[in-house]
Amino acid sequence: MTVTAADASRVAAGERAAAADHHMRVDRVSSRPKTVLIVVANPATSTTLGWPVGFWGAELAHPYYELTQRGVAVTIASPDGSKVEMDALSDPRDESRWSADDLITMGFVNTPELMALLEDTPRPTDLDPADYDAIMVAGGQMTDSLYRARC
Repeated sequence: MTVTAADASRVAAGERAAAADHHMRVDRVSSRPKTVLIVVANPATSTTLGWPVGFWGAELAHPYYELTQRGVAVTIASPDGSKVEMDALSDPRDESRWSADDLITMGFVNTPELMALLEDTPRPTDLDPADYDAIMVAGGQMTDSLYRARC
């Protein structure tokens, strides 16, 4: 098989176009964008370990990334509202390096616009569930009973 300069040029042009449009393409059936509410834990002290805990970083960052890449509008809320914090072990920057290889969460924590979403979260009780197509509870060390009592 012989590859001509013209063939190589067309391949290169296609690669450049693909690189320029690196976002996922999404087929939409609905004319209204989907909305998802992700509920994360408020900072607390672990009743079993006695140290500060929060929501697990990957439990928020990974679905947030996947959903927003597909054009879904995401709201982040917490049972008590206000500022929320990632569990230290789930933060890729933590000195334990427990989650150091989590590049999606690393991208989230190094994007000021995304971290700003954690500064003043609404309470689920202050939101209308009918405004959301789905509600997701992100994992962490807050027990289900606390979620049920506060949401």
